[in-house]
Amino acid sequence: MEELLGPISVAADVSRRHALVLDVRGEIDISTAGAVRREWNEMISARQPGQDLAVIDLSGVDFFGSSGLAALVECRHAADERALGLRVVAPRPAVMRPLEGTGLIDCFVWYPTLDAALDEASSKEAPPPSSAC
Repeated sequence: MEELLGPISVAADVSRRHALVLDVRGEIDISTAGAVRREWNEMISARQPGQDLAVIDLSGVDFFGSSGLAALVECRHAADERALGLRVVAPRPAVMRPLEGTGLIDCFVWYPTLDAALDEASSKEAPPPSSAC
């Protein structure tokens, strides 16, 4: 599954044994956030037994606007509803700055690379539920 829309590319990988991966590249704004939501929903609908982890890889995101923030929070809520662990890869300031500025940074578990996020032995716990999320 992949959706290419102008300044964004969104691809879901459901082939891993224990995890689903959503790879997002480009700009997430009001015109492209819908593509992220659609691909996320399709990806988690294709979830197989044993896939208890979802990773959103934002390492290729150059712009992350308020619509991107809203889409990420919606992904978190959908993961919580399905008892699906959620990890986010976001090593770039373009993504981290808006999250820090809004306080949403504490709503997610962050990793510097996709490999680190996929590590089954990772000891990072999910962030505590917050009314801000």
